[in-house]
Amino acid sequence: MFVELSIQDVPVKFVIDTGATLTLVSTRVYDLIPDLCRPHLSKTRSQIKSVCDKYLSLRGKGCFKLDFGKEEFISEAVVTDLQVDGVLALDFMKKNKCLIDVSANLLHIDNFKVPLLFQDTKNRNADVHRKPCRLTSDSQVKLVTSQMPDNGKELNLMELQSNDSDLKLVKRWLTEGHRPQYNEVSGKGFFIRSLWSQFGCLEVHGDVVVRRHNDRERNFVKLQAVIPMSERKQVLEYCHDTEYAGHLGTHKTREKICQSYYWPGIQSDVRAYVASCAKCKRRKRTLKRKRASIRLEEDNGRHESKRPACMADYVNK
Repeated sequence: MFVELSIQDVPVKFVIDTGATLTLVSTRVYDLIPDLCRPHLSKTRSQIKSVCDKYLSLRGKGCFKLDFGKEEFISEAVVTDLQVDGVLALDFMKKNKCLIDVSANLLHIDNFKVPLLFQDTKNRNADVHRKPCRLTSDSQVKLVTSQMPDNGKELNLMELQSNDSDLKLVKRWLTEGHRPQYNEVSGKGFFIRSLWSQFGCLEVHGDVVVRRHNDRERNFVKLQAVIPMSERKQVLEYCHDTEYAGHLGTHKTREKICQSYYWPGIQSDVRAYVASCAKCKRRKRTLKRKRASIRLEEDNGRHESKRPACMADYVNK
């Protein structure tokens, strides 16, 4: 999924990736920009991993003019080695109140519409069989419960969604089978706008709002329960901190959560949670090895090393 635009008058195609936090420009595109129009790059302390879990070599960051034809936007982007022209990421979308409307093939940038383009989606989707899906088992759904302070009553996922105002609104859309116009949701938060753009992938299953996700690697369709804001921390704790979870990294923790659950912005939430985990920080911290000291003494104008006492005793024996 990508959009066509020009960056500093150079025509490009940018991939739309809501899982990426920083907008990226390839070094090839950056070198094509005329010298007089080429933005100055400053050093960046950001660390960016590719889908192969390898760190990318960053050239720097700068401010670029993104021209979509009738509208121009100034956005900060990081220049790095990419196989594509660039990546339009979450920072640009949040700043400009973007909304992805997959059903209409449109990207809404504030009140401006940009056509979405797809490549090789027909063949790719043809390989996915719509097998019967079922929601997670009762034991798994019970993980997402909340102890209410007023009456001590345990709530299941269905009741938790009913208590969330945003999910209650989305559930009403799905029950009525009618998606509202964009101008009705443009002023609402990122959570509502994101679910509005995925209206075609949402459904009510057993009175619970779920998202239908095509798992192309395993070649089947699964249902993910949409988690309200109040329970996300508990899901993160269960899928990262528990003994069976094993304090895995960002990618594997996200995969574990997405086996049963989903919410908009899950990638950035998992990344922030794993980065703040104290146990993971201690494990990644490099340990200094204690070494025996070696002194150098000058003898006849040459430096000779003396073995540590422990080593000398071992050799003499």
